[in-house]
Amino acid sequence: MKRSVRNAPSINAIGAVTNDPSSAVLDLLDRKILHALNDDVRASYAQIARRVRSSKDVVKYRIDRLERIGIIQGYVTIFEFGYWGYKTLIAFSHITPAREREILRYLSSHPLVNWLTPCAGTYDLAIAIMAKNPREFDEGLRSILAEIGPAVKEYKVSTSIGSHTFGYTPIFGAQHASDGMTEARRRKSTQGFAKRTPNIDEKDRAIAKILHVNARSSLTAIWQATDIPVDTVKYRIKRMMDAGIIKRF
Repeated sequence: MKRSVRNAPSINAIGAVTNDPSSAVLDLLDRKILHALNDDVRASYAQIARRVRSSKDVVKYRIDRLERIGIIQGYVTIFEFGYWGYKTLIAFSHITPAREREILRYLSSHPLVNWLTPCAGTYDLAIAIMAKNPREFDEGLRSILAEIGPAVKEYKVSTSIGSHTFGYTPIFGAQHASDGMTEARRRKSTQGFAKRTPNIDEKDRAIAKILHVNARSSLTAIWQATDIPVDTVKYRIKRMMDAGIIKRF
């Protein structure tokens, strides 16, 4: 995922730099590119260029700029966590910032942890543990608690029985809200579990973990990070999409 941009400079209509991304002026091409990314965040620069009737280089420049000024702060993959398994909420005892950073580094590199995010309120952290069955989850959670247990005041486990897709603010001045999905993609995202769900192995998990961090990760980048051949990466992503495990990009 692209790191969230905080206080990122943006460019107003006359080219002055500001610290508020909301003040950036987006022209029609910017909006078309954002719309194309919302429909398919993994579309290549060339595919987006054809859709918006521009050149690949211009599209890349515009996307880079939208990232730089904080309009685009990341690329999200929506997973069916009802299959992946279990969300665990963690409340820490009084720990030092240094120890907290150590814990976050450990969790981010744990093979069964697909995502983690800070919480507000009773719990300090939420993590998703990818597990095929309760036994695998229990083993994974035990290994995590063995490492961070002394810092944990309380934890709570819940299974996810559904998932949520994100909407977006209409960017062409439409009067009605839309989640940006085409009808074909919407059907595809809701029909997955009518099919036989494939067995998920370590390769699928490695790919899913990268896509969770950055949905636009290229096949080549995933290959370089996992040593899984490009053709296999492409096949595995398609298989997870067809099965509904990946809901959408």
